[in-house]
Amino acid sequence: MVSNKTNAKMQKQAEISYTNELLRKAIHLSSLSIPIMYGMLGKQIIFRLIFISTILSVALDVLSHKNLRFRRLYLTLFGRLLRAHETQDERLLLNGASWVLIAAFLCILFLPQSIAITAFSILIVSDTAAALIGRKLGKHKFFDKSVEGTAAFIISAIGVVLVVQFIMGLDISFVYAGILGSIIGGVVEAASIRLKMDDNLSIPLSVGLTMWLADWVAFLLGFSGFLDINLLGDATSVGTLAAFAIVCLSVIYLRRNAPELPRGFKVPLYPVTPVLGILSCAYLIYTVPPSVLIFFAWFMAG
Repeated sequence: MVSNKTNAKMQKQAEISYTNELLRKAIHLSSLSIPIMYGMLGKQIIFRLIFISTILSVALDVLSHKNLRFRRLYLTLFGRLLRAHETQDERLLLNGASWVLIAAFLCILFLPQSIAITAFSILIVSDTAAALIGRKLGKHKFFDKSVEGTAAFIISAIGVVLVVQFIMGLDISFVYAGILGSIIGGVVEAASIRLKMDDNLSIPLSVGLTMWLADWVAFLLGFSGFLDINLLGDATSVGTLAAFAIVCLSVIYLRRNAPELPRGFKVPLYPVTPVLGILSCAYLIYTVPPSVLIFFAWFMAG
């Protein structure tokens, strides 16, 4: 059995040098251009650019694993910047750049603009802070990372939230939701290895969904939120329509599986009425934006 001390030594040897880490994170920081362009150009243009970039990046990853000559060139150019798992050829593993682009694609596609910009900016800024501070000053273990690195993540993430709130002129509730998202994101980043999900994906999704959920809960409790009231209204309507559809479905189920139950009221024109009820609810749910449906599905799954 390998001791913890030996494991730590092997892990340290597998890490890239701190100089190369600085260079890797400098490239990582250049991805801040994505939320900046999203704020300036809008969703349609940036979505197309990110979609094309994501396809190209993933294709290059696949090619580097399938073609030996291209793989040698790829490792010659970027090998010193890659993590140990990114250089393995036993199975296809995407590199960090591809996961960053996938995360940007999902954030832009499914999250409201203010949350997408915040969540992705936190990924770029706070992941960089956590990595550099954690490697340089980290002494106390926290999940798979260090207390110092996680603290750097959370503090820098809150800073990102404040900057976005100031630039976009958002309500103070955005800051509260952002602080909660920053804490959740810090924990997710620290536990990224045991979660078995690349932190370039888990961080923005956990931050974004936490902020969205926080605003929705605040709305349901009667507090003012920072998102478009129409979007939150649509989310509430989806829940109501889903409940109505379940009631209609229950009528059919009980008629077929429990016909002996006493009924004080009979549904007229059965089974036409419940079937029409289910179809009409499904049609109305279909008309709401896809981002609302994704959020509602995630909320119900939780």
